[in-house]
Amino acid sequence: MCLIVFKSSSEASIAFAASSSGKSLDALMDVDIKWGELSGELETIRDLEELVKTNFHDTMLDLDTTFADREHTRDEFVRAC
Repeated sequence: MCLIVFKSSSEASIAFAASSSGKSLDALMDVDIKWGELSGELETIRDLEELVKTNFHDTMLDLDTTFADREHTRDEFVRAC
């Protein structure tokens, strides 16, 4: 029988979470991997924001766009931002 003594309840919680996930603590705390995932998601969000702005401006500047379409585009832009 192996008895593990923890200094605090947070250490016990971390150890429990690691054992419950089936991954090692190092794998759960791999900052480089997590940052890679998060920075990729942030880049995707930035790209989508740029696309929304571009579509908004293209629609508003198009002389063939109806007033109703402009209102709809404006509402969608405000909702997205």
